[in-house]
This record gives sequence, C-alpha cells and structure tokens, in this order.
Amino acid sequence: MKKIKKRWILLGISAVVLIFVIIGTIFYNNTKVDPKSEEADLASYLIEQDNIMSALTTNMQFTPTSSADLDFLYGMIPHYQASIQMSKSYLAYGGANGKLRRIAKDIIHDQTEDVKEMQALASRLENTALSDTAVEETYLNSYNEILSEHQYFKHGTDTNQTVELAYVEGMTAHHTMAVDMAKTILTTSINDDIRDCAEDVLELQQDEISQLRAAVYSQQDPSLAGH
Repeated sequence: MKKIKKRWILLGISAVVLIFVIIGTIFYNNTKVDPKSEEADLASYLIEQDNIMSALTTNMQFTPTSSADLDFLYGMIPHYQASIQMSKSYLAYGGANGKLRRIAKDIIHDQTEDVKEMQALASRLENTALSDTAVEETYLNSYNEILSEHQYFKHGTDTNQTVELAYVEGMTAHHTMAVDMAKTILTTSINDDIRDCAEDVLELQQDEISQLRAAVYSQQDPSLAGH
C-alpha cells in the first residue's frame, strides 16, 4: 500500500510539473516579441517622428509681431505641441522601457498644461506688449539660426535600432531647440512673465534630457547617460 501511495504521489507531482511547463510554454509563445513586428514598429515610428519634426519647422514660422516676447511664445507653443505628438507616437509604437513610458506620459500631461499657460500669456501680451523692432530683430536672428540648425534633423535606422533609442535621440534634439530659444529670449526680454516662462522652459527641458538619456543609456553604458 505504501508503494502504491508513493507511486500516486509521484504521478501527481509529475502531472503538476507538466501542467506548469505547458502553461509556461503557452505564456512564452504569447508574450515573446516578434522581431519583424519590432522592425515594422521602428520603421513606422521613424517616419512619423520625421514628419512631426518637418512639420514643426513650418509651424514655427510666423509673421513678426514687433515684440520679441510674443515671437518667443509663437515659436514655443508649436514646439511644445510637437513634443506632445512625439511622446504620443512613442507610446503608440514603443513603450517597452517603463522609465521612458512614464517620462512620455509626464511630458504629454505637463506640456499640455504649459501650452495652455503660454497661450493665455500670449493673449494678454497681444494687447499689452511693447513694440521694439530692434530688440525683435536681435531675437529673430538667433531664432532663425536655431531653426536652421535643426530643420534637417532626420532619424537614421542604422543608429536607432529600437524605438526607445530613436525617441531619446529625437527628443534630445527637440528639447535642445527649446533650451536655445529660452536662453536667447533671456538675453533680450525685460518682461517678468516671459522671463519666468523661459526659465521654466530651461529647467524643464534640461531635466527631461537628463532623464531621457539616463532611462536608456544607464542600462547600456553609464558614461553616456550624462552626455
């Protein structure tokens, strides 16, 4: 009787193990990443990101207002809107990196609110901003140089082998534009609201660049995270 009981126990254990093996195999087959699917997502993502960046250059063109402060807002608003689009695109085609996914969601939420604040500030300045074409010319000369430096940005599939890396590269280039624009307006503006806005842009964009790079490169080569 003891031998029979022991045999049934062993059979029961074997059956349980077999069930777990079958379940694990099914789970693995259903969750493993299809390389072809990854390649298709990357290709679609790169096209969409390049389209967003190309449209951004057009959207950031405007008729001079005679106020550098207003010009700054008219350029920064579409710039932030593109950042939101780029982050939505990343979530649609990537999102495998949990840290990047959280950053992208934060960008969408935070910069949507920032755009509303900039639009409200622009509405106020449209009625109160002082006209100064000399100061505006100084600002626009630098602004147009910034646009010129970034308008030919394109992703390269040879260096971007994942959606995550492409997103970080694209957002770093994009955020650098905002940093340069903020630094430029701070050299000309005497408006407290504009200066506060520009300083917020500087702090936010530089911080996000560091977060984006750390989320990807710290897992590969820590020395790259801060560059």
